[in-house]
Amino acid sequence: MITNEVCPYCLVIMVKAENLDNSRSVEHLIPNAALTRKRKNDEGDFYACRRCNSQKSKVDEVIGAMAKAQSADSELAASALIKLVTRHESLPARYARMLDSAQPDLDGVHVDMPLTGPELIQYLTFLGKGAYFKKFKKPLRSSNQIMLIDLHNKQILASFEQAYEAKHGTRPVRDLETNPRSEVIEPGQSVIWSKGTTFFIVLHDYLGISIKVRPRNRKNERRARTAANYLLQHFGH
Repeated sequence: MITNEVCPYCLVIMVKAENLDNSRSVEHLIPNAALTRKRKNDEGDFYACRRCNSQKSKVDEVIGAMAKAQSADSELAASALIKLVTRHESLPARYARMLDSAQPDLDGVHVDMPLTGPELIQYLTFLGKGAYFKKFKKPLRSSNQIMLIDLHNKQILASFEQAYEAKHGTRPVRDLETNPRSEVIEPGQSVIWSKGTTFFIVLHDYLGISIKVRPRNRKNERRARTAANYLLQHFGH
């Protein structure tokens, strides 16, 4: 675990105190909600300020449940969605809309992800800053660096898996787990691959997150806006 003094998300200097926005909290970059095993604080990745930790945690639950829901393990997928909507005394509007969007298909049930575009962009930005900090032991500097982010769902990754398996005879994520550039958080559940400042995170084989940290210039700013607008278009404002 990195014992940092500056929050890698917002760059605030943290303090060893309780109930302050800049109090330090143990951060698991990949949330426990996305795994079947709950990790303890001594298995954390780094410290983040209480404010950023709280903001990220609000979406951790959703991302974790959506990752499990796309798993090839149908029992895990069903259990994740059931827990997501039953753990609350009253069903939040976002989950009600998700259930209303359910459509049966040949490979299961399709539902809309219960996140808005801005929420998703903020969350992927947290992941990108955290992955960069974890690898390079220094915060990403938004003044001269910019992130290109994207999300890949089961439909995309399952199609790629089918083509990959037909050509190589193996499953792509299993091969990714043995790649020397990969960090396996939990076998079959979470792996982070990186090369330079490019990161690819896979959760439960079928939820992929692409993060590219690039120099800030006009070309990359346009590319970042295009990527963000795509997410806003598909997930709403």
